[in-house]
Parts: sequence; C-alpha cells; structure tokens
Amino acid sequence: MSVVAMPTEMVRRLGGDVLAEVLARGEIALGKTSASLRQAVEGDIVTVLDQSRRRQKFLVGAIVPDVLTSDGDILMSDSSVLNLGAGSVRRVTFVGTRRDGALRKSLNQRGFRIGTTHQMTKSSSRKNPDAPLGLAKTKLLLGEFAYQRTGASGVLVDTRWRSANIVHQVAYRDVKLVHNCHRKVIDAIQDALTEIQDTGLNREIDIQISNSYGGCYSGRFTRQAEKLFGNLSRHAWGMAFDINTTTNARGAVPQLNCDVVRIFRKHGFAWGGNFFVPDGMHFEYVGEPRHKLKYPSRYCPNT
Repeated sequence: MSVVAMPTEMVRRLGGDVLAEVLARGEIALGKTSASLRQAVEGDIVTVLDQSRRRQKFLVGAIVPDVLTSDGDILMSDSSVLNLGAGSVRRVTFVGTRRDGALRKSLNQRGFRIGTTHQMTKSSSRKNPDAPLGLAKTKLLLGEFAYQRTGASGVLVDTRWRSANIVHQVAYRDVKLVHNCHRKVIDAIQDALTEIQDTGLNREIDIQISNSYGGCYSGRFTRQAEKLFGNLSRHAWGMAFDINTTTNARGAVPQLNCDVVRIFRKHGFAWGGNFFVPDGMHFEYVGEPRHKLKYPSRYCPNT
C-alpha cells in the first residue's frame, strides 16, 4: 500500500480541521478508491510492517478523496510515518502560491534545479497524456496481489493471482511481439499493433530486440525504489511493456517514432519517454485513450 505523509497543519489547510485531528490522534485516512477496493469503512484497522518488520496497527479515521493520497492508499501524519522508519522527503507541497515564476527562482537559489534534479507540477496543469495511473486505480483496474521480496529489487508475486491474470507467451498478430502480459491488457496491445501494421509503421518496432530484451511481466520494484520504501514496478502487474530497448535506454533521448507513440496512446497506454527520467522503451496501460490530450510534452506531443 502506498502512503502519503503530511504535517497535520498542512492537512488542516488542504482537508480541514476534522481530518487534521484524525491524523493528529495517530489515525489514518484511506483514499476513496482504496477503501472501495477493500470495502473498508471508518473504524477498520490497518496493520502495516515498519522498517524493522514489526506490526503496527492504525485505526481508519476517515475516507478521503483520492487527491489527498496522491491516488494511492493511505494518508497519515509525518510523525506516524517517522515511527515506521521512513526518513526521506520526496515531495513538497506549496499551498496558496500564485506566482510560480517567483517560486521557481527561489527554489533554484536554494539548490533545487527545477527541470534537472527536481520537477515542479501545478494543480491547475492540463492532463498529461503520459501520466501513469495511481496505485489505487491500478489495483482497482487489474487487481491486488500479495508478494515477497527476492533480493534487492525482485518480488515473488502471489502464485494464485499470477495464474489467474498473467497470460504467458502471447503471440500477437501483425507485429510479431511475444509477451507475458495481464489478460486485460492483451487486446489493447493487439489493437495498437494492428493499427501500426495498417499504417505501415511496423518496421519502426525492432521485433528481435524487443522480444529478446523487452517484454511485459516482471516481478520487481521500480528502479527508483530504495530499501523497503519503494513502489512496485507496473511490470509486476503485467500492464507495462518495453520495446526497442537498445536505442531507448532509460535517461537517454527517446528514439521511438512519434506516430507509434501516439497510436499506443490512442489504445490506452502512457509512454515513458516523457517521465521525469525519460524511459523511451516503456509503455504502460492506463485504460483510456490519451492521443487527443493537448499538453506541452517534451517528446512526441499529441498533434
């Protein structure tokens, strides 16, 4: 489960006095989607493991809009998260700021390089066609599973979930990719590949490289994950796949044909080429067409 931590006074400004007092008492709030997924209500108990793998119990004191959990599962106070063992700040929220230019300048003067080492987004920004699904919505769409860690970055996904959802050696028509993917994603990939074939773009996908070094399902954490506090890769759901891996290394300028990118967006995929650290080989399922969203994407903006 993903957790967002905030100081109670920040929660007071964003969610009101009642929610702030819930968190100040050491209780937690569940996002609306996460609560729906589990049929959870106020008064339920959530048990989590801290960094030393000790069980800690939290009372669900509120069900809140997903925006307050960043489309994840849990909102709790910063003091509660510190007790779990999380010690790093990964995101800062500014409230009531109207002059983002002045804010950028102030942050740059303090060593925060916006656009290089750090990223700044605004609540009023247009919808990004390459924004991934939040974790709670991912689980609502494709299911939730238990897993065990296997080494520094790997996970062993629950066998029952994997057997029910991951289809092995899917051989697609038209563009001959072969994947192990989530059953709910296969048709969308096939539809995109058929359109790529019909528009004469099939040679833009390197089949040999994509089948040898790309793929879909992989039980692991994201490359950014550290220690116990990191996110599962969307590959662990079999909802993401990589193509043309040798010419689209993570962190490099993407080399994919933009018409191919837009076709995949049309059929319900976000593209990694516009992630904060570009990942041009990567596509992941979002379940909705994204090819008509007008947004100032750095690479391959929609036309």
